[in-house]
Amino acid sequence: QAADQGHEVAMSNLAHIYQHGQGVVQSYVKVREWLERAAAGGCPDAQAVLGSYYSLGGPEGVTIDLPRARMWYEKAVAQGHAEAQCCLGGMHHEGKGGPQDFTRARELYELAAAQGHAVAMFNLGVLYEHGQGVAQRYVKARDWYERAAEAGNAQTQTALGCYYHYGREGVAIDLPRARMWYETAAAQGHAGAQNNLGGMHLQGQGGPQDFTRARELLELAAAQGQGQSIISIGVLYGDGQGVKQDLN
Repeated sequence: QAADQGHEVAMSNLAHIYQHGQGVVQSYVKVREWLERAAAGGCPDAQAVLGSYYSLGGPEGVTIDLPRARMWYEKAVAQGHAEAQCCLGGMHHEGKGGPQDFTRARELYELAAAQGHAVAMFNLGVLYEHGQGVAQRYVKARDWYERAAEAGNAQTQTALGCYYHYGREGVAIDLPRARMWYETAAAQGHAGAQNNLGGMHLQGQGGPQDFTRARELLELAAAQGQGQSIISIGVLYGDGQGVKQDLN
């Protein structure tokens, strides 16, 4: 009834109900219908969801339409929606649905980061690491990665581990700290972190050498298709390091 009376949040909630088939027959047609009505009525959450549907491809009947995705994200951004700010920033960053604009990407990421959006923080780090629309500054990139990593973003924790593992201009190598960030990301199932941490255990970098732990981590990464981990496991068995030697 509330949706029929024009209540945008109720419309958005109905879309959720139809998407998951909660008490109704699952219908992606109905999902889009209610989301479109809620978004047209000004609901920023619905606008952001539609933006993601048109950006990435959504439920049945929704095809990718990048200019339309930008349009819906813009509407949600105008209402301060952090996820939309980050996603629209990404579209400007990559030039999807319109011109590439690193400056606008940075502005949008900064708005989202100010609301605690970890992916936006990571993306700001990427801009500074690669000098995209800003002067290349590894220390500034590290600072944004630190903020995103502390917010729990595994991708950023892995990137930060790499900074301390290999060093960057203005960022000194710190192997124990690299291990710590890899551990944090590996605990969330990040294959790259599992691979890198396995390598540190294998080499005894930043802590004790531990072939058994190295193998465990490398197997976790290999199970996700990490090619380097598969090679490293082969080396472990070939050399008999922490396992019975098996040349097969």
